[in-house]
Amino acid sequence: MRVNNRNFPYPILNREPIYSTYNHSNFKLNTEIYVKDNKLVFSNTNYYLRDEYIENLIENGFIKVYMVVECSWTIYRKTFEIKSKPENIEIDLGNLDGKVVVSSFGVVEKEIAHFHSDSFSENYVEYNFKLGKNDIVLIDDGFDFPIVYDESEDDKVSSIFDVISDEQRNEGIQVSPAPRKINIYIPKEQFEKYNNMKYNDNLNQIFFSSLLVPSLIHVLKDIQFDAKNSEKYENITDIISEYTWFNSIAKQFKNIKDQELTLTSFKELDIMTFSQELIGFAIDKSIDSVFDLTIGMRDENED
Repeated sequence: MRVNNRNFPYPILNREPIYSTYNHSNFKLNTEIYVKDNKLVFSNTNYYLRDEYIENLIENGFIKVYMVVECSWTIYRKTFEIKSKPENIEIDLGNLDGKVVVSSFGVVEKEIAHFHSDSFSENYVEYNFKLGKNDIVLIDDGFDFPIVYDESEDDKVSSIFDVISDEQRNEGIQVSPAPRKINIYIPKEQFEKYNNMKYNDNLNQIFFSSLLVPSLIHVLKDIQFDAKNSEKYENITDIISEYTWFNSIAKQFKNIKDQELTLTSFKELDIMTFSQELIGFAIDKSIDSVFDLTIGMRDENED
C-alpha cells in the first residue's frame, strides 16, 4: 500500500520530509532482503523512530507499527507487526511473482483522545486531535522489487521453472520445488549475465541443459523416492495437488509415451532419460549449439 501525497486531517510523521507534518522527527523501515531455502527473508527488520511522544504511545499500546508486503500478481497481502528491535520475517516464494511492494505504517490501536506533540509543524502545533482505531500516524512508503523469473512460452515443460536471482549466494545453484513452479536460484552476478543472454535463440539449449535438465532430474528423483518409500501419495493426483506444475509433466508423459502417467509407471520411470525427453534432449542440442558457435563458425571463417 502506497500513501504518497495523500492528505490527512491530523499530523503525519512520514519518512519523506516533503509529506511529513512534524519538525525534527524521523520514522523509517529498516530491512535487508535475501533468498534462502525457498523463502524470501526480510532480515534485521525493524523500525527507526525519533519522536519521544509517539515512542511513549507505542510503549503504552496505543500505536503499533507494521510492515506490509504485497504482490498484486498473486493477490498476496500480509501485515507483520515489527518492533524497534531487529527480527527476521520469512515468506514462501511460492506466494510471490513479479512486482513486490514493501511498506510500513504506524497504526492507532486504541482511541487517543488528545493527540498532541510539540514536534507538530506550525500549522498543527496549537491543536489537539482525536484519533480512532486504525488511523495511520506513521508512514514509510517503502520500496518495490521484482521476483524475476524466466518462462519460455515455446516449451511447455520449461515454463514450470522460475530462474531467480539469489542475492546471498556467491556460487552454485539451488533447486527447490514450490507449489506452482520449480525454483532455480543462481548467484546475482551470474543471473544478471543470464538475464542479458536468455533471449538469444542460439543459447537457449545451453541454458536448458545447464539449468533445467539437472534441476528437473533432482526434483523428480526426490518425488519418485517419496512415492516409492512412503505412503505420501496414493495416486498421481496427490502429487499434482502438492505441485500443480507436475500436471505438465503428466501431460507430456502422455504425449511422449501415448499412455496415462500412473503412480506405478512413475515409480518405474528412468528419471534421467525421461527428464531429457521432457526438455527436448537439450543436452544433445546444447553440444550442437556450442559446436556451431565455436568450431562451426571457425570453419566458416576459414572458408
